[in-house]
Amino acid sequence: MSTEIHNATLPGEAGALRAIALGSGTAAGGLLLKMATIVGVGISVILLTALVASAALGVVQARQRGIARHGFLLAAMGWLLVLLTTLNAHPGMALLPGILIAGVGLGLAHGQHAVEKRMGTMMSCAVALAAALLIQACAAPGLMGYVFALALPVDLALLGALLVRIAEQERR
Repeated sequence: MSTEIHNATLPGEAGALRAIALGSGTAAGGLLLKMATIVGVGISVILLTALVASAALGVVQARQRGIARHGFLLAAMGWLLVLLTTLNAHPGMALLPGILIAGVGLGLAHGQHAVEKRMGTMMSCAVALAAALLIQACAAPGLMGYVFALALPVDLALLGALLVRIAEQERR
């Protein structure tokens, strides 16, 4: 299902879910990259690599339908763990478990809802990244700005889980 407004085709259900999954990951990746000023460049690169590797693992595991439908919930749990760890002023390698959980969840969500249209997905990634960096810069100084900004990937993952649940209910 696609909707057309002003000669522009809006993405259907699968495209919207994929855009949410990639937008959440892109926003969190941008925050991890910017967090290099606090935790150091080496740890930031390790955390970004862990996010990419765990998302790739999730895409591979998405072939199993029973697991893939819970991808957004798994991502929300992982980002919430990252948020709580950051809130307790433990940035650095302590973020790794949450990042791995969130990455697998986003990979599951992305792999299940793969579609061909890419423009909407790229725009959603850019908007999510810009919003997260703007929240981090304007919300609070120092580490607390990251806590507020990490709420965005949590919210995006929960939105994706809600959309999956609504789609499942409509199919019944």
